[in-house]
Amino acid sequence: MRHRISFVSLVVVALVLTSCGGNNPLSLTPVSYNANAWQEAVATSPFTARGYATAVSYNGKIWIAGGEISSGVYTNDVWSSTDGISWTQATNKAAFSRRYGHSMVVYDNKMWVMCGHDGSQFLRDAYYSTDGENWTLANANAFPSGRSGIRFVVYNNMLWAIGCYTTSPQNTVYQSADGINWTLVTNIAFTSGGRYHTAVCVFKDAMWVIGGTLNGQLTNDVYRSTDGGTWTRMSTFAGASGRSFHGAFAGTEKMYYTSGQDSYGSETGTKQDVISSMDGITWSTVTSSAGYGARTGAVILVHNSKIWIIAGKSDGSTYLKNVWNTH
Repeated sequence: MRHRISFVSLVVVALVLTSCGGNNPLSLTPVSYNANAWQEAVATSPFTARGYATAVSYNGKIWIAGGEISSGVYTNDVWSSTDGISWTQATNKAAFSRRYGHSMVVYDNKMWVMCGHDGSQFLRDAYYSTDGENWTLANANAFPSGRSGIRFVVYNNMLWAIGCYTTSPQNTVYQSADGINWTLVTNIAFTSGGRYHTAVCVFKDAMWVIGGTLNGQLTNDVYRSTDGGTWTRMSTFAGASGRSFHGAFAGTEKMYYTSGQDSYGSETGTKQDVISSMDGITWSTVTSSAGYGARTGAVILVHNSKIWIIAGKSDGSTYLKNVWNTH
């Protein structure tokens, strides 16, 4: 069943997704569109259905990499599309190992894939590519230990790595000027504790962290920082129950998050709402039934002036391969 979102006019800034170089990693060109409805771009994409993949918008294309294709089975293929409808496989076996729980970001005119879990161990490597087919190992030991559920964001011409899970949820923030060498900024970032599978975005000249998985529970508190070392808790409740595996994006006037799950330790409680805020303190529901359907572990990004949600899992066992966008 499809649902339409009540009319909301957005001016969205493609933040991390339009990274364009080390000296000027963010192209803050606003793109306008009306997020009044969702449409299914393609019901059955050619790539294998998956959850917990990662994607970016880079050089005019959507790029999706890795993920879980069945319970305990992971992939390291890479696909691209200019329109979200027609997809081309760049490689069926990238140089980085099969994984999920990894993260992907655009920085210094390159796509980066880092960290994650390969089914037997946590990973701490960093790879980059300019064509999606050929991947270069930048650093096999980018971080002190392997980690998954990590989130990357570009802010103030630097790469930032926020939170993760190693043997427990971590309260760390790292920064890098080249994607290769990483420096610990703080290991006590969030007063409510370390977290992973959070949602991050850049909004009104600050980094924001929304929700995530703590030790044994989900949270939906909100933190803000302008230096990566000091984080201010702006809200204890971002308008909905605790959330993980969700995604965030920012416009010039509001930031938003969508999708994910509100249950800990299982893939039930999948969500299809869109929540927004102008200040990170007060949050409101844009819609509780976005047309893309409830799912967790989906890819959420901005590309060609639209918000896209790709693949994911609709419950504990059903992997998706459809592609939706706003129109």
